[in-house]
Amino acid sequence: MITKKYQTSLLQKVVMISIFLVITLFFVPYSFELILSINFLFILFTGVSRVLLFPKKKKVVRVKEKTEKPFVSIHIPICSEPPAVVASAVRAAFNQNYDNFEIIIISNNTKDESLWKPIEFLAGSLGDKVTFINVKRLSGYKAGALNLARKLTSKQATYIFTLDADYILHQNALSDAVATITSRKLAVLQYPQSYSNTSLSTTGISDNYELYFDCFSEGANYEDVALPTGTLTLIHIKVLDAIKGWSASSITEDAMLGLSVLEKGYKTGFKNKVIGQGLIPGTFEDFRKQRARWIFGNLQVLLTLLQNRTITLKKKWFLSLQLTAWINFLGIPLLCVVYSTLLKLANPEINIYSILGLAGFSVFTHLVLYMGIALQKVSNHPLRALSMLCAHLSTIEYGAFYWWNIFFQKEKPFNRTNKFYKNGTFTIQDFITPLILLLTGLLLFISYPVAWYGAIVAVFGTLIFLAKLVTIYELGETRKAVKTSTSI
Repeated sequence: MITKKYQTSLLQKVVMISIFLVITLFFVPYSFELILSINFLFILFTGVSRVLLFPKKKKVVRVKEKTEKPFVSIHIPICSEPPAVVASAVRAAFNQNYDNFEIIIISNNTKDESLWKPIEFLAGSLGDKVTFINVKRLSGYKAGALNLARKLTSKQATYIFTLDADYILHQNALSDAVATITSRKLAVLQYPQSYSNTSLSTTGISDNYELYFDCFSEGANYEDVALPTGTLTLIHIKVLDAIKGWSASSITEDAMLGLSVLEKGYKTGFKNKVIGQGLIPGTFEDFRKQRARWIFGNLQVLLTLLQNRTITLKKKWFLSLQLTAWINFLGIPLLCVVYSTLLKLANPEINIYSILGLAGFSVFTHLVLYMGIALQKVSNHPLRALSMLCAHLSTIEYGAFYWWNIFFQKEKPFNRTNKFYKNGTFTIQDFITPLILLLTGLLLFISYPVAWYGAIVAVFGTLIFLAKLVTIYELGETRKAVKTSTSI
């Protein structure tokens, strides 16, 4: 059950910080300018670091498949998933061209028997290689399910391979993963998350997802500190036991596992080769919830990283870039624009143009740096880079404000990504940010038409509004591209 401490609204926290900023403006001269200047340094540092990170690709020697076939235990945690989706994932995992493996499926916290009973039957029909367990109540979210799977793992196992319920493995996935992790002498090996429900009309969304792996994971290979991302992950079982399993202290248990492994002095790696494909969320609601979970969970891990004294500063830099990949630091500039405008309307004598200038320059700098990374990602194809920017802008308020939650509460519930592809849903809440910016810009422009600030704010609000519409359309196209059979 979700307790009341999880029920607090992000809007309430934004209002609290906004009141603090307004009070500060009255009592501390040039306080907004000082806060904006410090915030700008964060935007500049993270943005430039991301641009510099992109070319840092570690040369990986081609690996030859070895004759040795160490035992691999494939762990598939499921919770209220569509049976047809899970069945496809299980069959693909079962049909590997690698003989020495087992599959453990942990169904947890699923009240509806019609969702897990078909998978139990399927597992039974596939023989002794597949184990299915249903647990009515299991704590620890996904980490809890994976820890239970570890207890059921065969004593023969050398590696554990984690797989999300919607991922269809290529037949050579295990062969490639085992050969790579042994040749590179890694404790953890991560592959990129790729998606099957994409098309030419969803390039913005798919490129936005791929950017994390092409930039952050690939760049982290330079120091052997690529963090796992929860699926398509191969882990040495002795290393998992050395860190005492999966930690439920973060809702991104994968990133926390990677940090725990690195703290023990082991190496982690990434191989940019598609060995399996999953499903992109089909609605904007699920898309933003997924992004919010990544932001908050990774900040939980970042706080743990900052307290670490054994990992070098250089490695911390690479790790921090991965953990802040979905953060944009635009919360303060956006708030400053809105509240300085309101203050100007209330008291025309207040000079807010330096505040608006710094805030606007901060936003502009972030967008330019993001486009720099996007153009590298798509090989200087401007239209694809703009599509990526739309996907980025569609959840801009989450990258701007959601990480603030970490200062108010240390825990949040694990919001599972819905795999039931029904009609898309979105609410007026999804458009609050662009509407506020649009209204702020219009008020400023109408009151002071000579100044061009209002027009720029209104245009930016309009761009975010349109970006959300484009993303909602693309997510609708991902629903159309789902070709999973409805039969088990």
